[in-house]
Amino acid sequence: MSRRFGFERERNLSSFSGPHLRGGGGATFPPDLTTGLIWGRAADVKAPDVKEDTPSWLCRSVLSRTILENSKAIVYVKDLEGRYVFINRQFEAMLGVSARNFLGKTDHDLYEPETAEVIRANDSRVMESGAAIEIEEVIPVPDPGGPRVYVSVKEPLFDHDGRAYALCGISTDITERKRAEEALRLGEERYRSLVEATAAIVWSAPESGEFESEQPGWSEFTGQTFEELRGRGWLHVVHPDDREETLRAWSKALRERDVYRVEHRIRRRDGVYRDMCVRGVPILAPDGTLREWMGVHVDVSDRKAVEKELRESRQRHAAAMAASGTGTYRWDFATGQVEWDDQLRALFEAPPDFPKTFEDAIGRIHPDDRPALMAAIEEGRILGAETPMEFRALLPDGGVRWLSGKGRIFLDEEGRPSYSIGGCVDVTSLKLVEERITHRANHDALTGMPNRHMLQATLESFTAAGPARERFALLLLDLDRFKEINDAFGHEHGDAVLRGLKPRLDGAVTGPGLVARLGGDEFGVLLDGAGPDEAAATAEAILASLERPFYVDGQRFEVDASIGVALFPDHGRDVATLMRVADIAMYAAKRGHSGCAVYHPEQDQCNPRRLRLIGELRRAVEEDQLLLHYQPKIDLKTMEDAGAEALVRWRHPREGILTAEAFVPLAEDTGLIRPLSLWVLDRALRDGRTLAESGVPLAIAVNIAPDNLQEPGLTASIIELLDRHGMVPGRLTIEVTEGAMMRNPARAKAVLRELHELGVRIAIDDFGTGYSSLGYLKELPVDEVKVDRSFVVDMAVSRRDACIVRSVIDLGHNLGLRVVAEGVENEATLDLLRDWGCDLVQGFHLGRPLPVADLMMRRRCAGVLAS
Repeated sequence: MSRRFGFERERNLSSFSGPHLRGGGGATFPPDLTTGLIWGRAADVKAPDVKEDTPSWLCRSVLSRTILENSKAIVYVKDLEGRYVFINRQFEAMLGVSARNFLGKTDHDLYEPETAEVIRANDSRVMESGAAIEIEEVIPVPDPGGPRVYVSVKEPLFDHDGRAYALCGISTDITERKRAEEALRLGEERYRSLVEATAAIVWSAPESGEFESEQPGWSEFTGQTFEELRGRGWLHVVHPDDREETLRAWSKALRERDVYRVEHRIRRRDGVYRDMCVRGVPILAPDGTLREWMGVHVDVSDRKAVEKELRESRQRHAAAMAASGTGTYRWDFATGQVEWDDQLRALFEAPPDFPKTFEDAIGRIHPDDRPALMAAIEEGRILGAETPMEFRALLPDGGVRWLSGKGRIFLDEEGRPSYSIGGCVDVTSLKLVEERITHRANHDALTGMPNRHMLQATLESFTAAGPARERFALLLLDLDRFKEINDAFGHEHGDAVLRGLKPRLDGAVTGPGLVARLGGDEFGVLLDGAGPDEAAATAEAILASLERPFYVDGQRFEVDASIGVALFPDHGRDVATLMRVADIAMYAAKRGHSGCAVYHPEQDQCNPRRLRLIGELRRAVEEDQLLLHYQPKIDLKTMEDAGAEALVRWRHPREGILTAEAFVPLAEDTGLIRPLSLWVLDRALRDGRTLAESGVPLAIAVNIAPDNLQEPGLTASIIELLDRHGMVPGRLTIEVTEGAMMRNPARAKAVLRELHELGVRIAIDDFGTGYSSLGYLKELPVDEVKVDRSFVVDMAVSRRDACIVRSVIDLGHNLGLRVVAEGVENEATLDLLRDWGCDLVQGFHLGRPLPVADLMMRRRCAGVLAS
């Protein structure tokens, strides 16, 4: 007996070949589960042609198999043990199996255990219910897209006695539909999250643009009811100043069916207006007709406030930069793009669209300044620090403008240099002043030749290179019997001879070098790259040039000279040694009347006193033969003592009191300057404590030698001495010369900064005689500058010296520094310094150097007079 199963309810089936079937249907299988009959109420499903005399059972069997095999639905039958006893072609295609090899197997033979158990549980539920059940199942199939989702209608098959003998299933693949549903769900979830995250007001309006439905978000934010916002009532919460523009933009969007864009202010329910960014889009039907409008209002008030603050900040910054004359730039390292503001373009006199790249910008820098500028930039990129620099800008008319700049490097998230921002100011006038002061300070006023300071500075730069430096020669020249010309004919004739000597010396020195007047009738010649032969040839050329007589006002003068030669590195590797041995050689030539002599060690025996003092100086430090005298520094406003400079003296057993000029150079030559300087510091601080304990405290100034400034432990030594004597750091002034600073600028800056941070005051001694840059001076922690006495002594009678002194005073004050003039010897000089605003003065006219006891008495007397 066969058993018929089926369903008598309306259902959409798209699993059979041909059109969709709607209606009841089912299948009939005999109890032996041979091929049965699929039946149903459906149109356009026809059995294949059969003969008229074919038995009806066979017709049913052929029709059943045809329908089952050609159906797009997956059809299968399982017995009570779960073994497959029938599968159609669609089942075979789904799993890539054939019925011949597959029938008789179970789901455990086909799937992983977990999947097989789920299917078996579903089958059991159907069999227990005794009715058809629709179930969703996820089936792993050999498909690159992964498992597929099927909806299956499963129903038990019963015999005439009502006993179930099999399960029949019809499955339809709904994977794509499920994926579409999931994509739709995710899209809606993202849209909802976006709206919530942006706190946006979402609204919709019909085709007409007139609101006809409630807008919950709008009402919640503005407090408007539906009756108040309907139509165009929503315009009433738009700021009155923004309504016209809002209505114009909305009308344009409605008219052109285009995106609605506007920014306006709307009134929140608490009465506060908020800035909103508004976007609305037309929603079109498939036929292109306008269906509705969807839009959002996003609150951008915070962004607007930040933009306003940033805009005002930029305006303030631009105004400040314009007022200060500072031009700014931004350089992007990744793209090479450089941006200049209008002020920087004005400094370069560049067109509005300049520059575009770093190469454009560097092309407007003087070629001689480019290497140093590039080195400073690279140093800043490596160290990530600010990089001060000075350079000349090339102007369109061929001129130059000096600029001082400073840039800061900014790093990206990975710590790599990303871009630089900096500024430049015009320092042309400052450089001109610097050049004038430098020229005057380093050139002889009488002859226009370089002076001793310039020669020594050049020598220092040569010797600083150390072993890498090529050889050079130093010639010292002294005129013989020149004093007789001054004594017999007066200084005017002598000065004329000196002026006439300049072209002859310049003509005799043909190679690279420097010819300087050292003072009086003494000259120095520096020959770069010269050895003994070149030095001897130059000396002979100089002597030959002097064989011709000089004529002054018709008077004939014969002048001879003695020349001493020192060679680097043969005779010395530092300036002091080279000057000393050249001087010894010169005196040897003078004594031997040879005209020229090259240094030889045996010549040192000609100066036994010098050698004896060198040997005695070490014992002087050890045996406490040294003492300090103090020269007062007077405040020109009050004419009271404002401090005192410590001056070292040597109480020599045979020669009496020797001043520093007699033995400090020897200490520098022999390395004794370091312990000598520390002794002076120790004794000065001890005397400073004595003055303070006596009720007459006074600031003490101590000069530090160049060698001491290079010592790694200098700062620690000064701290230890301050603590030992209980001296306040602010009452100690450390004086250093320009030459000492320029020997190793980086080291000098570091040491002076450490001392300044302790509270110790820093002074530049002998200012105007060195070779430092004013731009470098600005970077130092300096409190005061001391005008060298060589300019002060004759300033009352020398227009040149007076100009230098006044320029230094003005420059010092412009840099915020206190100015001290040393070497004040008369009232006329004092009056001029007072008129020019000099802060402090010192010199014999105001007070000679005194022992500490006499200084204490002077202070006490001053206190009595003041009271």
